[in-house]
Amino acid sequence: MDGEDSESDHEYDSENTEGSESEDVVVEDIDSFDISEAEELLMKDLSVVADDKNEGEDADKQEIKAIPRKSRLMEELEKIYVETCFPTYLDICWEFADTEMFLVDGSNLLKLIRFEVKNFIQEYGSNSLQWIFLAEKFLASFQDRGGIFSLVFFSNCGVTPEEKIFATHFKMNTDINVVTEFTDPYDERFEDYVKKFRPSFFLTDLDDFIECIHYLSIGLNIADLFDMTRTVVERRAWYQSSVRFSDRVRQLARKIAKCRTSQSSWVPQQTVPEANTLLFHAYAHLKIQEVCGDEECTAQFYIQMLANIINENFTILQRSKMFPHLFKINSQKFKCKRIVTESFTANLHFCQPAQLPQIIDEQLYYNLVYFFQESGSLDIQHIIQDGSLQSNINDIVLNFQEQKKVCEKYLKSLPRITPDSSKIRKVEINETFYITSHPLHKAFPKNVIEILDEHCLETAEKNLNLRYKKFQELHHWHNLQLLSNEYERIPDNQSDGRSGQKYARFMEKYGTSLEGRTLSGDPIVVQENTDRKQKSNKKSGGALKILLDKLSQDFRSEAENFKKKVAAKLTPREDLLKELKKNIEKRLRDLYALKENVSPKSKQQLDQVIRIEREITEFDKNSVHPLLAKVLSAKFKEWKTDKTDDKKIAFLLVVKEYEKVIKELPTDTLDDVAGYVSKLGFQDLSKFLMKEDHSECSTFLRYQLERMGKHIVKTPPETRDPRIGNFNPDLWQRDIFDAIDARESALIIAPTSSGKTYAAYYAMESVLKESDDGVIVYVSPTKALVNQVSATVCARYSHRKKMPPGRSVYGTFTRDYRYYTMNCQILVTVPECLEILMLTPNHFGWVKKMRYVIFDEIHNIGGESRGECWEHLLSMIRCPMIALSATVQNPEVLLSWLQNLENYKRKMDADLNLEIRKSYTVRLIPKTGKIERHSDLKKYNYFEEDLKPIHPISYLNVEDFLRKGEFPECMTFSPDECLSLIEELTDKFGKKETKCIQPETLFQVKFLDRDNIAELNRGIKTFLQSLQPTKENHENLQSVISKFPGFTQTEDSDLMSLGSQTFMLQRFPKLVKRLRESNMLPVLVFVFDRSLCEKLTIVQKRSYLKEILEMKDSAEYRLKKQKEDKIKKAEKKVIRKVMNKTPSDPDSHGGKSEPAIEEDKLFDIYEYQRDFPNQTLMSQTNTTSQEDIFFILNRLVGSCQFSFVNLFKFGMSYHNAGNNAKMKSSTEMLFRERLVNLVVSTTTLAQGIHMPCKTVVFAGDSVFLNSLNYHQCSGRAGRRGFDTEGNVVFYGIKESKISRLMNSNLPLIFGNSPSSTSLVLKLYSLTSPSLPEADRKDTLLRAYGCLNNSLLSSRIKSLGPQLETFFLYASNFLQEQEFIDHEGHLIGFSGLASHLAHHEPFNFAFCHILQEGVLHSLISRNEKGEIEEDSLEALMTVVSFLFYRTKVNNIQPNRILPPLPDKVCSSLQNFNEMLNIHYRRYINSIARLIVQEEVKITTPLSKLGYMCPKSGAIEPLTHQAGVRDFCDLENLKLTSSINQALMTDTLPGFDIEEEVNGFALSFYKSGDRESMTMDFKIRPGDVYACLNEINLVLKSIETSLKEIGPTDEEENLIEAFTELSSQFSEKFNKAFNVTKRSRKSWGNYKIHEKNCRVCEIIEETDTVESRDRKFKVRGVVDCKSQGCIVLLKCGTCRKSCVFACKQTVSVSIDSLPSQQWSKCLEEHKVKLTITEKLKKVNDRTLEYGRVSWADKLKATSLK
Repeated sequence: MDGEDSESDHEYDSENTEGSESEDVVVEDIDSFDISEAEELLMKDLSVVADDKNEGEDADKQEIKAIPRKSRLMEELEKIYVETCFPTYLDICWEFADTEMFLVDGSNLLKLIRFEVKNFIQEYGSNSLQWIFLAEKFLASFQDRGGIFSLVFFSNCGVTPEEKIFATHFKMNTDINVVTEFTDPYDERFEDYVKKFRPSFFLTDLDDFIECIHYLSIGLNIADLFDMTRTVVERRAWYQSSVRFSDRVRQLARKIAKCRTSQSSWVPQQTVPEANTLLFHAYAHLKIQEVCGDEECTAQFYIQMLANIINENFTILQRSKMFPHLFKINSQKFKCKRIVTESFTANLHFCQPAQLPQIIDEQLYYNLVYFFQESGSLDIQHIIQDGSLQSNINDIVLNFQEQKKVCEKYLKSLPRITPDSSKIRKVEINETFYITSHPLHKAFPKNVIEILDEHCLETAEKNLNLRYKKFQELHHWHNLQLLSNEYERIPDNQSDGRSGQKYARFMEKYGTSLEGRTLSGDPIVVQENTDRKQKSNKKSGGALKILLDKLSQDFRSEAENFKKKVAAKLTPREDLLKELKKNIEKRLRDLYALKENVSPKSKQQLDQVIRIEREITEFDKNSVHPLLAKVLSAKFKEWKTDKTDDKKIAFLLVVKEYEKVIKELPTDTLDDVAGYVSKLGFQDLSKFLMKEDHSECSTFLRYQLERMGKHIVKTPPETRDPRIGNFNPDLWQRDIFDAIDARESALIIAPTSSGKTYAAYYAMESVLKESDDGVIVYVSPTKALVNQVSATVCARYSHRKKMPPGRSVYGTFTRDYRYYTMNCQILVTVPECLEILMLTPNHFGWVKKMRYVIFDEIHNIGGESRGECWEHLLSMIRCPMIALSATVQNPEVLLSWLQNLENYKRKMDADLNLEIRKSYTVRLIPKTGKIERHSDLKKYNYFEEDLKPIHPISYLNVEDFLRKGEFPECMTFSPDECLSLIEELTDKFGKKETKCIQPETLFQVKFLDRDNIAELNRGIKTFLQSLQPTKENHENLQSVISKFPGFTQTEDSDLMSLGSQTFMLQRFPKLVKRLRESNMLPVLVFVFDRSLCEKLTIVQKRSYLKEILEMKDSAEYRLKKQKEDKIKKAEKKVIRKVMNKTPSDPDSHGGKSEPAIEEDKLFDIYEYQRDFPNQTLMSQTNTTSQEDIFFILNRLVGSCQFSFVNLFKFGMSYHNAGNNAKMKSSTEMLFRERLVNLVVSTTTLAQGIHMPCKTVVFAGDSVFLNSLNYHQCSGRAGRRGFDTEGNVVFYGIKESKISRLMNSNLPLIFGNSPSSTSLVLKLYSLTSPSLPEADRKDTLLRAYGCLNNSLLSSRIKSLGPQLETFFLYASNFLQEQEFIDHEGHLIGFSGLASHLAHHEPFNFAFCHILQEGVLHSLISRNEKGEIEEDSLEALMTVVSFLFYRTKVNNIQPNRILPPLPDKVCSSLQNFNEMLNIHYRRYINSIARLIVQEEVKITTPLSKLGYMCPKSGAIEPLTHQAGVRDFCDLENLKLTSSINQALMTDTLPGFDIEEEVNGFALSFYKSGDRESMTMDFKIRPGDVYACLNEINLVLKSIETSLKEIGPTDEEENLIEAFTELSSQFSEKFNKAFNVTKRSRKSWGNYKIHEKNCRVCEIIEETDTVESRDRKFKVRGVVDCKSQGCIVLLKCGTCRKSCVFACKQTVSVSIDSLPSQQWSKCLEEHKVKLTITEKLKKVNDRTLEYGRVSWADKLKATSLK
């Protein structure tokens, strides 16, 4: 099974590694290894040979050599680490997106930065300001995303000068929390720090597995600092969640760490008050004297001192003029410089903080030496013009006259140094942009074009290499065909035949299950204009009189019936009271509706209305009052008999419901009711009902909070909305309806199940009524949600509006299929598919029909992937939109951007003289505050085999909260939690201080509603946030928190010893039993590993089966079954007598349908519920009809394994992306019908799917269990209309993770990559010059909107001109690569590049090597003319390298993708070099736009300013460090002067040398899916997605090449990709049991190539011939068909026979009764034809079919 654990087959390498001694220990059992022996060996094996180091070398070169050798013990530990950990490569910004704190390893951060600039350091020397600036930029990028972090320096690591400067700078010059009190990672204080502050992860070096073992063991998640992809919107890195290692492994890791850890320790100190330059240098000189007092050290100290003084007194701009030379660094010339640097950094607390970043500047050091050697003197007064500066410098220099003399002597003996003139060269700026005649090219980057010089611009017709034309000539691809668009490649499921009817029936059933009833409503008729609408609604006088008379008559009839029911005393009084109230409200509502049509002049009708109203109210008063008094009296008597809270609450709920009526009761009756209430203990409520003063006590308020929380509901508006007939909408819902009526846009932020989706249906109905042509589009994030919304729309509107022939009310469009996409009024789709329609010129007419677009789950605009697609759609649509979400943290930011979009559209519509919309306003709903859930969520932790309740406050991190002063926004309290917290706060802080949060202060005595509870929550949060961070408040608040259940700071012992997955599998049946006992079903169990979905349900099923088997073995059960069997036998005898008919009519006998034969027990879903109700989770009160059950399960026949269907008998199922659509929909429908009460699911059910449940369980930890998924999934709990509260259970999750989730806020919406070369290509396609002028104007408007309004550029204003320049760059790239011509027409392989746009930059690289003819050169044929397997493997290697590249981590070298063929590698290198040239042009152009002659550079975090000279495209501080030119692509990105805001990730380039996971090639060779996880370290849940992506890429390439390639001749490349795609697809389908059932016509089919006896002899035909006639085969049949009639013909014996198959044909052919025919099958030439597949199968129909076909075909009939 996919993802199951298995033992590793890796054998320990017995050969000694290089340099290892014979006494190396091979650790067979790590737990039995002796630690003292390990310590002795490690001291020997892990020591670094000091002789290998050169003392004069820089630290960077020493670090390279100082690599310890691995002992066998270390190899074994590494093996354990690799086999235990499966890191995931993800965007770590999502880990702190909810403003959680994380840690950054400061020492490793310095190593990373210095590693990135190592080429510069080795050539130009080190410059501390450069790498400090880069480090600050790195950290600032996290702050820009809302990251809160602490910088951790372990004191035994801060021993190099660079680390000392680094740590001291961040501690003194920035606001970052710098933590330096820990000696090393193993310091117990560090472990306490992790437990106390609970950081989300530690950004460090994952290659150091020894330390990683320790971090993970103390519960600290880790992320890799080094192998990180940094783009403008993402920070992707390897991420590993905490795991537990054995104590022995941890002890050994600690020993290894101690053996290799430096014993020295250093902690940065705060700057002393008397710090100055003189003291700093004096203490540095003393330090040098202690270490080494020779002349060379003294001389170099003096030079360094002068360099420090110059850095302190002159700007970079001044220094660049004073010392303009550039030197090639040679560390051998100044061997003591390292000692000098260490001496200076030993006393950094005497240095001025602002000077810390400039202490190391080797270029300045060399310039000083050169200057002194040239001038022959150490006096620099003639360089310094400022007299005051001369005086200051002389004052310092005079204190070091002796050192000056030593230095002069030393410099005279030193060989002269000379500047490296070859390195001093000006950056060449020879950029040229080709300008096309396309309007988009001229209009969008207009501002940039005006600034650029004329020589930078050139007509696109010049200087273009026509590579594609050469390719055509070489490979004969002359007939260039127009490539089909993505829409045309998706299968069209539109059908009016039988399949269409089946689909429509399913959608109706599915929709009914979603709504819970059969939907009905008035027919929807198009209303041509408003006047006619108003006229048609106006009733005439005669009609109005008839309606009023009927209303009066109906009311009197109901009144009489009610009196009879009261007299009969058969119906409970409470039910009668509710019925009466409901009927009276309905009649009054109908009366008021008619009253609006009454003319003020018609006195007769007015009098009639008044009379009817008086009649209804009088009856109400005379009937309700006495009945209510009796009901209350009865409820009180019940309480007196059984004085429990349940009876008391039942009484109070009646009082609450009829509160207004009670106050109007007669005095005597009211006194009685008040007396009842007083005796219940609520004198304050009694006085409230009597309208007396009740301010002295508040018993009732507190009782409601403590005991009646689940009965506190939202108060509906008093008046109903006439637009909505079937329910009373909330006020915020009415705001939505107002916005839709005004054709405005709206952003709606409301919790799950609050009713926000109803806005979509209101908008749909509005568009349906408007016309037959208008289109409303519903955009869903997932295909599952598309299916659900489509079914709901079908159920709501298909029967209410009659559409013209060929059109449908609704349609769907996903990447798998489309249904009436272009011919519907309501299109339900996913964002990628709507983007296809918006960017395809062919669908311009359809786009113009759009009236509204509804974006469901709009928070996906800030998702890890596909967010840019949502942005493009919002920018391009020309109609109003509605955006829905429950989880947006910063709606005001999103609203501002959406409103700016609409303002831009209004301006462009006016400028281009297009139709002006009715409104361009975007409403935020709600305008203020937030909409609360309709029910509370109770939290539990499954701890030590019990459900432990959690009070959310118990997980509050007090120290972190008081320090920040920000209470977690998403932490809310239920009424009883509010009360208990208030009481504890009052006890600790005093009643006076907490008066503001007391219920009596906030509310008068009344029945509370949800708004009151929200107000109470706000009051508690306000009070807590007002607490000052004092020690007393800290202790008091900590004491309060400790009183509540929840965070125990101790983990479940079983969870820690077994591990999360084993714990969950073993304890799951006990959890389910506990949930059932607590009445917490139905339940959704969310897991984040697809393989666990099925495993958990199997564990539960086996547990129930074991119990069932034990019960079946009991004597009681056997006796019961014997009695049942006797009764059944008697019934059968009676039935046989009644059903005894002749066998000539097979249809007269009902038999089981074909599906029941295929799986005999398929439809017996109640098999276990009847006899073993406690061993199934199926609801006992289920009322689902057998017809509905049959319909649901019948669809699954042939679509899934029987094991999946069998789970339904136990009332459970599982749901994930690996299930096909039929499996998912069946699970959803049965869950809603309560036949299934437990579903284990991945996040496929998290977004919008209507699966209301009482409880949500989070099973197991995962990196994907973040704040967003937590809030999305937990929102499913608490069914509106079913449950008064929901439950959330944490199962198999550590308390540290629960704490993070409870304290987390929702992630902020930041933005996405604003542009890409593929997007520019698609926009050129959209705005094709061949479009009609009117259409082109609209498409240009869409393109401008997409380019000008990215969400990210609204936050980073400097992106505007850079986006314009990038557009020029991308256009120029597309022209030179021949994807567009000089007019903007698409040419060459542009279509292929567009189809593969999701894989940029590899789509362009693939087109490049295709156009170069490299792929053709890989193809060769064998002697038979077939494509050789080596050629296919070479192509597969190329595809694996370019598409869906998976990073390598902890896999064996032989699992890495083999090297690319030489020709491919060479071509890709040329591609990258070409990109480098283009990108230089890009960088230089932007530098020309924004870089000034003199620029002030401010460090991002420390805010230190430095005046720098103009440096072109080189970043000024990097330019000062010595860099004068770009070296390569990566360094170009690193050293760009504008890379802080530049979208360097939009560059279509990549690293050819990067190691790539070879999983795709391996799967192509073997078809083994199991190895994907075990060998290639791909998560089990990701295996399907990874391989499916490769499968789709191959199909896309195959289809594209067939369409654009030659069609009249054999083409090697097309044939090769066809074969490659076919083989890969076949292996993929086989590995994942994907059965693509094509719609075949009736006939016989062969489905096996070998190893099948039937397929070897079957004739693939659709007719059967006798001697003189032909008969049509009935049905689609093959060797697996059941219930068939079969014809056998022996060509040798020349005879034939007919027999019937009740089982499959394969089984029947092996059990033929005739020995003669068995012999013929073995020895003769026999042909087999299946003549018919019977519709009804039983013994009679089989016999009739066999006899009749034998007679028709003149063949022998075999019984």
